[in-house]
Amino acid sequence: MLKLIEQTEKQIPELEILLHKQDNLIRQFYTFLDNLNFYYEYQIQELQKSFDELLLSFKTILMLQYEIESFSLPDKLTEIKQQQLSLQFLHKQGLNILKLKLQLITFRQCFLYI
Repeated sequence: MLKLIEQTEKQIPELEILLHKQDNLIRQFYTFLDNLNFYYEYQIQELQKSFDELLLSFKTILMLQYEIESFSLPDKLTEIKQQQLSLQFLHKQGLNILKLKLQLITFRQCFLYI
């Protein structure tokens, strides 16, 4: 009986160390989750900025379309050609948003399995 008590007393510090290690792992995991949450918040803000820029460009395109329909002057057409650069910008921003959405979906799926 005395040997059993001695063995149990020897195991207590080992168990305390193991418990401390597990606690550290849990804390690290929560820190990682907090950092990931911060990253996603930042990505959401960036997506919102891109969306706002796209919306502004879209409104500009609609105004240009209205001007094209109402006026057919050659100098207006030159101005409109210059505005076509904004269409390329819209396309690039759309691709960037799709890439970010794909990354977000991938990260969500990874954390669903954790």
